[in-house]
Amino acid sequence: MRVVLVEFPWHVKKILHDRSSFDKDVIVSLHAESSYILRSNKIKYFETYNFCKHSELWAKYKELTEKSLKITNILESSKHLDIEQTIITSTSEVYGSAKYVPIDEKHPLSAQSPYSASKISADQLALSYWNSFQLPIKIIRPFNIYGPRQSNRAVIPSIIVQALNNKDEIKLGNIAPSRDFTYITDTCNAFLNILKIKNFFGNVLNVGSNNEYSIEDIAKKILAKLNSKANIKKEAQRTRSTKSEVVRLVCDNSKILKLTQWKPEIKIEKGLDMTINWFKKFKDLFNHDIYHV
Repeated sequence: MRVVLVEFPWHVKKILHDRSSFDKDVIVSLHAESSYILRSNKIKYFETYNFCKHSELWAKYKELTEKSLKITNILESSKHLDIEQTIITSTSEVYGSAKYVPIDEKHPLSAQSPYSASKISADQLALSYWNSFQLPIKIIRPFNIYGPRQSNRAVIPSIIVQALNNKDEIKLGNIAPSRDFTYITDTCNAFLNILKIKNFFGNVLNVGSNNEYSIEDIAKKILAKLNSKANIKKEAQRTRSTKSEVVRLVCDNSKILKLTQWKPEIKIEKGLDMTINWFKKFKDLFNHDIYHV
């Protein structure tokens, strides 16, 4: 049996044009129009799976394929245009659950989710262009960023938005994992400082505050600041599977502190205050009843 994965209806048309026998083929289509094409051609023995662009399968397909395609396009363009330097934004998620803390740039990589796997792939592609073509790339691995304007897919905005809407319960996933939270302006300043480093191509730098807070710690801080008596409720749909859950992420930022003039300036208490104040001002823009996967 041959499985053919197609994205657009015209790909189905091409397959129909190029092939004379379909008895043992299964077309997996990502477009609803493909069903009509197959039916109109009176094709039998086909199973056609149509996935809308908002489905989980579509999201995973796009995540895994688009990141590789986009990073390759960026790297190829940078190579041909003779770009002075290319910054690749990675993520601390590539490390998986900490084997040791704090996590330095030599920590083993572990793909515990499709997102993490796609970012590892992007990092390795970038490094391959440095090794093969001496393309001047720098890889930045930020740990958890927070601040104004962040999507409420992230945990801190999610807690704030729920609490601001006078919820009796704050719905969260696993509250035991710990993270290293860095305020957005500190992260942006880190990027600017890394841009200025000379002769650092083909290297990786962590960006984080070197502080550790559990999700429960953060939730309690936010609720206290909002004078909320809401209870924290663990919700199944917000909880990662055991193997996918990254239990602990704490940044070793000694490398960036040594190589640049950067250092984190916004402490967690001040950062949460500024973030809460922004969400108070614009709380009507956020739907607290929708959980964004």
